Amino acid sequence: MERREGKEGNALGGRCRGGYVMENDNTLGRRTWRAKLPAVILVLLLLPAAVLHGTVGQTSNGPGDGTAGEREDVRVCIDMGDGRVFWADITLEEVNTSAFNATERACGSLGLFLGASWSEWGAFVYQIGDMASPPDWSWWWSFYVWNDSGVGDDVGDGAGGGEGFWEMSMVGASSLNLSDGDAILWTPSNHRPLATPDHPFPYTGFRGNLRNTGRVFSPAPTSNDPLWAYDTGSYEVDSTPAGAGGMIFLNTWTGFAAVYDNGTTAWWRPEVRGMSSPAICGDLVVAGSTNGTVYALYRSNGSICWTADINLSPVYSGITSSPAISDGAVYIGVFNESGGNGGLCKLDASTGQIVWHLDNISSVHLSKPAVSDGRVYVGEMGLFNSTAFSYEPPYGLLCVNESDGSLLWRFSTGGPVASSPAVAGNKVFFSSKDGRLYAISLEGAEMWNRSIGASISSPAVADGRVYVGSGGFDSEGRLWCFDLNGSLLWNLTTTGGIQSSPLVADGMVFFATNEANGTIYSLSTDGEEVWRYTPEPRQYILSSPALVDGRLYIASDNGMLYCFAGDVPPTVSFTVSSGESLLEGPEGLDVVDVVAGSEVFFNASNSTDASGPLLSVAWDFGDGTTAHGLVVSHVYSEPGEYNVTLEMADDEGNTYQYTFPVRVDEASKAGGGGLSFLWPYVGAAAVIFLGAAAVYLIRKRGRKGE
Repeated sequence: MERREGKEGNALGGRCRGGYVMENDNTLGRRTWRAKLPAVILVLLLLPAAVLHGTVGQTSNGPGDGTAGEREDVRVCIDMGDGRVFWADITLEEVNTSAFNATERACGSLGLFLGASWSEWGAFVYQIGDMASPPDWSWWWSFYVWNDSGVGDDVGDGAGGGEGFWEMSMVGASSLNLSDGDAILWTPSNHRPLATPDHPFPYTGFRGNLRNTGRVFSPAPTSNDPLWAYDTGSYEVDSTPAGAGGMIFLNTWTGFAAVYDNGTTAWWRPEVRGMSSPAICGDLVVAGSTNGTVYALYRSNGSICWTADINLSPVYSGITSSPAISDGAVYIGVFNESGGNGGLCKLDASTGQIVWHLDNISSVHLSKPAVSDGRVYVGEMGLFNSTAFSYEPPYGLLCVNESDGSLLWRFSTGGPVASSPAVAGNKVFFSSKDGRLYAISLEGAEMWNRSIGASISSPAVADGRVYVGSGGFDSEGRLWCFDLNGSLLWNLTTTGGIQSSPLVADGMVFFATNEANGTIYSLSTDGEEVWRYTPEPRQYILSSPALVDGRLYIASDNGMLYCFAGDVPPTVSFTVSSGESLLEGPEGLDVVDVVAGSEVFFNASNSTDASGPLLSVAWDFGDGTTAHGLVVSHVYSEPGEYNVTLEMADDEGNTYQYTFPVRVDEASKAGGGGLSFLWPYVGAAAVIFLGAAAVYLIRKRGRKGE
């Protein structure tokens, strides 16, 4: 009774300290322990698994959490609107960096002048490089951000391919803070950007830009191994390719081809054919045809947007001039094979309507107009003599007012001009069949000329130098290099005439010879050969090189379009498997968890090299052991973290490495082989046994006390 009263008194009237009942009876303490024992056992049962899998007390700070000192990488594109495109990859050392600050850094690294004014609304950009907004504000610099969500598209078609698109920013560049992986773009408001992060360097038409300088700011291939060759089915191909958004466009004598950049057919348009090299404008591609018609085709599927008949008496070649597209207008020449006057036309780029037609000039054959500062420059071939297959005066270089088509001046030469003039600084450069390279002022006054031999090759102007080819069919040819004042720097003799037009990019000069064994050349800008390639079957090459997204494209009269990609790394695909686990790389491959003592399989059999076979595949497992082969296995004997390196070598002697971490756990901690997975449960059973034994002893002792 006394004990019972004590229990009841403690149970109902015990004193509380800090929320716990202070007990003074051993029997009640034993009962409280017995009541709590199942919960304690449950905690002990779960504890080994929690400790084993490391879920206690773990924290993670992933990328992009805005911590101080974080490095952020952004891409800045400057699209000048005339075919010139510049990219800069900028690393931001501090967070909350504005798009304007990134633009400043990009222009600084590219050597481009950045003109901006400030107001209470932020920074206003009025000039980048040599492109300044005009006084009448007919255009201004627009600011875009890359949207890869796939939702909405304010420029129509993705502006160059892919799922993303450029979206005009709703805030100013000085107010927009960038995040890791962002891309921004500046371009004139009257221009639709074609460059995208996935396809950064479009080639919008013959000579690469509106001033026809033949200078491209893209990486270029350093080897002569074609990535692929596409058979157009044509008996010859004399035009030059254009490309954007992962597609290449080419006019041939049997039809117009659109080819994906993997060498497969996108579409084909048989009624568009001839020598006119295509030009790209937004979602359209424009070219002249043998029937005297200019066609504007949708890039995506080849359907016709509009046509313009500008040569009403075509004989065989039709329109051979290549179009230049500027500020919503198409400029293209007219070749009259019947012997009369030719012409120069300005068309509305959206409708094809003729804005003006200059018809009091002789034929424009092959020459592509250059457009600069409100003027249009084009070569005048002369009046065609169909009996003698020759040309008669007048011939030379024309300068026309861009707005109304009025003739500003004519510079006469001693022979036909089929080349496309290049405008650089205060000079216009062009070659003539009279055997000379000319440099004249913007007002038509001769500044100098140099004897180079008969030429229809359009000069390229880059970094203070002028490059031009010379030579006729099956005759010796030369590539010439002069400075801007006409001093000869070097020349290179080739076995065949150079009638293609040189292209300069990435410290190299590309051109081809028009001979029975037509050969494609790559030289350093100092005239040293980098590589050459003679297509098979061997044929003449009048086509000029084009550079799209770092790949060189050129056609041959054998009907093939060739793609050179240089030292392109292999397409790497590998798996790491152990037991039932399987991880795929290299995309998205993080740390690979395996178990010490278990066999791990490394499989790279799905890796390919587009330019040839993979000559060797080697694995370095990071623990001092290696293996060779596409499929290998390895056993790690000790736990730890190892860096595995996969090294591949192609048939050109290039090697490529890919490294990823492998974490090796002890078998008892990783649920590996044998019965190791039972250890947590064995431990839990031991805890239960000890707990039950403790209860038994307490109860036994309590009985003795009673």
